[in-house]
Amino acid sequence: MNVGLQLYTTRRLGGLQQQLLMAQQVGYRHVETVGFHDMAVKDVVDSCAAFQLKVTSAHFDWPEFETRFQDILWFLEASGCQVVVMPWLPQSDRPSTRAGWGQLIRTMRIWAKDLADIGVRFAYHNHDYELRPLDGTTALDLILKEPLIYWQPDVGWLAHSGEDVGFWLRRYPTKITSIHAKDIAPGAGRGDEVWRDLGDGVLDWADIITSLEACENVDLFVEHDESSDYHRTLTSGFTVLNRALGARNCAVVS
Repeated sequence: MNVGLQLYTTRRLGGLQQQLLMAQQVGYRHVETVGFHDMAVKDVVDSCAAFQLKVTSAHFDWPEFETRFQDILWFLEASGCQVVVMPWLPQSDRPSTRAGWGQLIRTMRIWAKDLADIGVRFAYHNHDYELRPLDGTTALDLILKEPLIYWQPDVGWLAHSGEDVGFWLRRYPTKITSIHAKDIAPGAGRGDEVWRDLGDGVLDWADIITSLEACENVDLFVEHDESSDYHRTLTSGFTVLNRALGARNCAVVS
């Protein structure tokens, strides 16, 4: 498992190069990009390479898939990235019926097939709305029934929804490409007020990592939607996850 940084965390920290510099200084070697960072595709790739940060995963939203698919393909080839993630749906585009989700899934199936043909996995990133009951199932279950659609669990949102995080991670071990690692303080407020730096919330990271043991090649991306101290967020996330991974490895050896 690699510990990486989801660059959405630092989106307000100057430009991309400033964000990458901080990630490198903290010790990260892997990042997950967010669209094209309002830059030319080549400039994003070159910036990550300049700071010796590997693009292990990349987020592109629905309009980017619809209108810039060739740019996405070029980015993947130039960066060597082999995982693409659909990060979210605007509230106005979220279906309320099984048929509505079926229509979206059929479109994602086409993108997933095109990407699979070049050796890239297409994954879906959950929030809370995909976990609501839907005709005896959930939208997330419907999505993950697709053979070529993988999953990037956001464990913070799983916990926020009142779900058993370990149960969900063990339910789809062959589907998980990576996780978004962010912590939560339930009851601390509304919306983004509940998120915390890793180690300052209620999630048990050693247990979460144990729940991922049946998965292969899972990356752990530190994320905090509204950090008030970027260096602290990046440092605590990097430290907590590496400590949990180290403890697991020691237990396996012993």
